[in-house]
Amino acid sequence: MACLAFQETISGIARDVVDLSVPSDLFLDERFVAIYEHPQQSLDCAIRLIDQPSLSATERGIIALALQQVGLDGYLSLADKALAGYRAGRVSLAALETVLIPPVGWGDALLLHADDPRVQHLLRAFADLDGVDEATRTYVEREVLTGRSAERRRRAGD
Repeated sequence: MACLAFQETISGIARDVVDLSVPSDLFLDERFVAIYEHPQQSLDCAIRLIDQPSLSATERGIIALALQQVGLDGYLSLADKALAGYRAGRVSLAALETVLIPPVGWGDALLLHADDPRVQHLLRAFADLDGVDEATRTYVEREVLTGRSAERRRRAGD
């Protein structure tokens, strides 16, 4: 029952936001903010739902962005499930990319842990997928996996 309420909340946010062309608009929605500020409470439902065929790419993106603060282990579980969903044909490549490489300013969940072997494995698997464009593949391989993006993010935060 709790997951149904979570799914309804995500769907409501998606209806109100319409698309994620300006992801920061999500912070205007108090439902999104509540999940973002307390992501651990929604993690189990998010993992269960992230690869459900009934979810739109926008809804998957909202889940991914709302859970950026959940911590590495939780986010890896979510990302692994999204990757499995992509391989099973239930998650689009665009939605998977939002989970693994969120827009600039949102991607700390994996970006700052690029030296973790689990993150390395996940992002290498993503970069090796058919359909990943060359620019994205190059970014993952040269910027994320090497730690360059994380270093720039850390310097920008100082």
